Amino acid sequence: MKFKSSIAWMLTVLTLASTLIACGSKDNNENTPTDTKGSETVLGTETETDTRELTDLEKRQLVTDGLEDVDFNKAEFRIVTGEEEIWQFYVESETGDPCNDAIWKRNGKIEDRFNVIINSFSVGRSAEILEKILQGENFCELMTYGIDRMGYFIENHVLYDWNDIPVIKLDSPWYNQATNESCTINDHLYTLATDMAISSLTYTYAMFFNPTLLANYGFNAEDLYDYVVDGTWTFDKFITISKDIYADQNLNNERDEEDIFGFMHEEGAWHGMDAWPFAFGHEYSSYDVNSGELSIFYATDTMVTADAKMREYLQSAGVFTRSWADDELEFFVNGSVAFVIRTLNDCFGDLRVMEDYGVIPIPKFNEAQESYYTTINREHNMMTIPYTVQEDSLEFIGTIVEALSCESYRSVFPTYFDSALKGRYAKVPQVAKMMDYIEQGRKIDVIQLFGESLFDGFDTGFANGLSDKSNLATQWAMMERRLKVILPKFYDAFTEQ
Repeated sequence: MKFKSSIAWMLTVLTLASTLIACGSKDNNENTPTDTKGSETVLGTETETDTRELTDLEKRQLVTDGLEDVDFNKAEFRIVTGEEEIWQFYVESETGDPCNDAIWKRNGKIEDRFNVIINSFSVGRSAEILEKILQGENFCELMTYGIDRMGYFIENHVLYDWNDIPVIKLDSPWYNQATNESCTINDHLYTLATDMAISSLTYTYAMFFNPTLLANYGFNAEDLYDYVVDGTWTFDKFITISKDIYADQNLNNERDEEDIFGFMHEEGAWHGMDAWPFAFGHEYSSYDVNSGELSIFYATDTMVTADAKMREYLQSAGVFTRSWADDELEFFVNGSVAFVIRTLNDCFGDLRVMEDYGVIPIPKFNEAQESYYTTINREHNMMTIPYTVQEDSLEFIGTIVEALSCESYRSVFPTYFDSALKGRYAKVPQVAKMMDYIEQGRKIDVIQLFGESLFDGFDTGFANGLSDKSNLATQWAMMERRLKVILPKFYDAFTEQ
């Protein structure tokens, strides 16, 4: 692809890069970031050219939504979500916080371009939202709630199919193709995974490390980054590095919370332990479009091996297991723990006080695994359109969703990236590349949509089993019996009524 070059374009890129400062609060076949060579670019003379590689920031700025500017005559675009999630879609004003202001500017740009009014509010919890829809109330253009609550809406047949929404281009980079493909059953996609919801980034699980603590044990950040790029950042490598990081800091000859550890976690499926199966390339389900059947995978050879390795690893000197991990991040911030798995959202909270930390993908299962994968916390918002919306509004909705999603990809995500990486996203390519791996490895499995209903416990069984000592085979024997009841209801949820 040959890009037209101009001084104006270069100034736009440089201006955006200079504004990316720290702020407050697709399962692809290959998710290895690739660089695009720039075409000849006039820098000051007709003969001078720029042959450098485009940064991710610059490549994002070259992307456009391709939409025509339509005047919607001050139509209101209403987004209903949970009370705590409104910030992703609407902020009241600029505050000087770059992340807040990025959302403000995104909305303002789309409002001006299409002559619309964007608003977001809460009308209660998921059960209350469902009741409003069932009563036929047209109260929003877009409804979004946590991943695991989506099943309730799908089972009640109250949502439009995104495949039927005009304008939407599902192969665009601002849509998570891996997730949307997994959630397409019987040619129906009722939930949309889009970068319009910033939680698709901030609620993504990643591995954090303390460079200073690791250096004390002979490891450095550059080595970790190299392992990731080389494809050698595996579970075994992680175990080798972290299992012996331990120091009896208070000299009481006891392993306690005042000591130094390589890894700390909470028992159960919290704070990222349920992200490990995704990191290992495990797929909980696979839908066969020809037979129309959903296959469920649980105690696979990979997961049985991973379960045994994890159980052995958790007994290592360098691992401290807590019954409750509310203070886990505090230990990391205080320099007592080398590695933790958290969501990127912590970068905008407790981690703001930490002078230096690194972010890398959760390790692969082995080197044969092609890519790095992760999942997103179940509080992440997926987009739906209630069937109480009038059909003549669907093109309006598709246009605004497409435009907001593209602008999030172009401008909001880079701002959040740079905040998470403490200003290094626009400056340090190797560090920025880590975020590329994490972003491109995000995946949600369709069974997670039913995590509070039909498939309760399926995606959390691995982590919970480590605590209650039940092995995968035992867990699967119980779950398999449930499938006889679950699957007919699941198929019915994706059948038009």
